[in-house]
Amino acid sequence: MKKFSLHIMVLFAGIVVLFSACSKKSNVLNGGNNYTVSGHVLETGAGLSDVSVRLTGNEKNIIAITDSTGLYAFSNIPEGAYTITPYKNNYSMNPANRTVTVADSNVVVPVFVDVKTFYSVSGRVIESSSGLPGVSIHFTGAGKDTTAVTSSTGSFI
Repeated sequence: MKKFSLHIMVLFAGIVVLFSACSKKSNVLNGGNNYTVSGHVLETGAGLSDVSVRLTGNEKNIIAITDSTGLYAFSNIPEGAYTITPYKNNYSMNPANRTVTVADSNVVVPVFVDVKTFYSVSGRVIESSSGLPGVSIHFTGAGKDTTAVTSSTGSFI
């Protein structure tokens, strides 16, 4: 009886080793472990939606779009080094991109922040080709209200 149970244990151990080896071989054939790379894009502390976020590297070139909370995620990413680059028309991101390394775990990328780009508006108020001084020009938009007054030549900045 001892011999019989010893053979069963050896046979069972052999099956476990064989199954384990097959699993590892299958994992290697499928490209190894795959992970998730995710992060957020923010604008003044809130999530920025509809940002195209590109992951490149290790023979990958994938785009994800941020949701209403600014979250993006790439799944099934194998181990390796990648560059993450967010893009949205009329927005400037800080930093412009980040490099991350996927190794044995999922990666949460540090936050990207939209940096507002401000422009100046200038011009001249004229009447019959002469500048009009002292004219108030009121600008509104993007949460700001600003007033400029024309100079003696009718110019404003």
